[in-house]
Amino acid sequence: GEGMSRPPNREETERRLSFRPTDRNEAQCIIMEKPLAGRRYLLAVDPMTGASQTSGEDPDYHGAFVLRAGYWDEGGKWVRPCTAARIVPCRWDIDVLERAVWQLARYYGPASGCMIAIEMNMDRGLTELLKQRSANLYQRQIFNQREMKFSDALGYQTNERTREALIETLAKAIREWDKPGEGIEILDEHALEQCENFVKNEKGFSRAAEGFHDDDVLAIALGLHLIQNGTTYWPERLIQHLPPDLQQLQAQQPQGIGGPCS
Repeated sequence: GEGMSRPPNREETERRLSFRPTDRNEAQCIIMEKPLAGRRYLLAVDPMTGASQTSGEDPDYHGAFVLRAGYWDEGGKWVRPCTAARIVPCRWDIDVLERAVWQLARYYGPASGCMIAIEMNMDRGLTELLKQRSANLYQRQIFNQREMKFSDALGYQTNERTREALIETLAKAIREWDKPGEGIEILDEHALEQCENFVKNEKGFSRAAEGFHDDDVLAIALGLHLIQNGTTYWPERLIQHLPPDLQQLQAQQPQGIGGPCS
């Protein structure tokens, strides 16, 4: 995997991020596919409660994946959607998770980051922290019965019905893996293990088998379900600022051929 270099502070959020290779024990994230120009990306997050709020012997982890949308290449070949990156399985407090989410969003998107879709049942302040950075957050529509109109609300809200819809989206992609226009490449061993141990219980609801977790499954399912909302990635054009003395020298040169650009 590749671990993150020193995280930027809030004054540095306009700068491009870089990564350095690390041992997996040190890594904060795993990059499976670097961002590709012209492709859509979405970062899906299924938060747990946070390390300082957890209880129980084996609580869930945070699930956070960047998904790249599928596309047809120049030769007409279908390139499946894939898990492009993930935050390592963790139980970090929300402020630590938020910083890592923001870093990955910036790596796969513009200054405001790629689209971030957060499962809101266990948000615990993640959305509010990202709002302070003017992050590109997914919004759902809800119907206000009193005012008889739709309004926007941040994040994705799950219940038994919507949860099953997410799972079915992922199940269909796995089932139709080799069908053009469908499929998904899950490039992470931890997530694959969860998929292999995800079952329907006696009531017909999709759940992790006993002794396993489902955080990766739900995050990938959420990302795939909303992938059409992904943000198109274009490499940023780096503007190199000249030192003041060179700026003054250029200003004194005549305009035209060989002069400074307007």
